[in-house]
Amino acid sequence: MRFQGRISEWNDDRGFGFVSENGTNKRIFLHIKSFSKRNKRPALGDVITYKIKIDSRGRINAEQAIFQHQLHESSNKKHSNRILLPLIHPSVSVVYIGFLITMVMLDKLPNSIPTIAIGLSLITFMVYYFDKSAAVNGMQRTPEDFLHFLGLLGGWPGAALAQKNFRHKSSKKKFQIVFWLTVIVNICFTIYLLQLPSSSELHQTLSF
Repeated sequence: MRFQGRISEWNDDRGFGFVSENGTNKRIFLHIKSFSKRNKRPALGDVITYKIKIDSRGRINAEQAIFQHQLHESSNKKHSNRILLPLIHPSVSVVYIGFLITMVMLDKLPNSIPTIAIGLSLITFMVYYFDKSAAVNGMQRTPEDFLHFLGLLGGWPGAALAQKNFRHKSSKKKFQIVFWLTVIVNICFTIYLLQLPSSSELHQTLSF
């Protein structure tokens, strides 16, 4: 747990001082070596965040100290470098499933395709739900490769709904890049099936 306080005493020649924790009267020992980044010399009145460590003598020391402005700069840089891909709108998932059903009715796709897509979407949606719950509660997570595998097989509409509803995996750049690739590959396979005659061997294999 990190705490916030203001440097109330500082001896720059000796490289140590004390920080007063916000909201309390605690005076915590602070050494120059306690700072994670040493590109700035501490000064009286600086606001810092830090963790607490008890030394061998039972004294409270600050460690992993960071200047408050550096913490904000690091956070802003992280967000500015995060390039988010657009999320798939839930209506797209519904329209896509409707399109598959229409193509089956027109004898353009094997009749198992919508069933597979709906079934895998429901499974994928639930897997995302449980993975989100595991992330919140610190439990064992579902491997990302498995989430992508479900999407690639045809469960991406359910994944898209889950990402939107649960705010899960929606801001991870690397994950979203791979997710979009699985969507594109799955759609390309669907387009390939549309080009095949209904009498083709693959059509027959995928038909009930």
